[in-house]
Amino acid sequence: MSAISGKRFEELYTEHWALVYALCKARLGEEEEALDAAQEVFLRKWRAIDSYDPARASFRTWLRRNAEHYCVDLYRKQSVRPEEHPLPEETEAAGADIPFEEGALTVQMVGECLDALAPELRQLVLMKEVEEYTWEEMAAITGLTVAQARVRTAQGITQLRELLAQKGMGAIAR
Repeated sequence: MSAISGKRFEELYTEHWALVYALCKARLGEEEEALDAAQEVFLRKWRAIDSYDPARASFRTWLRRNAEHYCVDLYRKQSVRPEEHPLPEETEAAGADIPFEEGALTVQMVGECLDALAPELRQLVLMKEVEEYTWEEMAAITGLTVAQARVRTAQGITQLRELLAQKGMGAIAR
């Protein structure tokens, strides 16, 4: 049974809001979606506050782990179908002056390859390579052992490299 009062939860909310929002924004991309997700995470944690056991994890770790799981669940629920856009008429397409931005294309292709990874592997790769967590921090947040975090992160990076190579982006994959 948790001994966290309503007032203490408000303090924890204030203290950890930025962390949960940043995590949701990093995982979901869209600001509005991240705001909704962060609010939902705190609402769920408020409702489940009696399940929090400080002997098992710090409040920060418990909250972060739940935010990670919530974002993964959102990914699973979302359809991965691309938006449909009508094709322009031939005359419009011939006269269109669309600038090619290699950097934007690279970011898009890397994002697509990351999205193709299993949610757990994507999470681990982002935690290690983008957010620069230590193995110990990753283990505490995900509930894995350090060895499991290392192995699964390596699997994710290998799969990401293979996907990038398939898209002709082998130089990035190194």
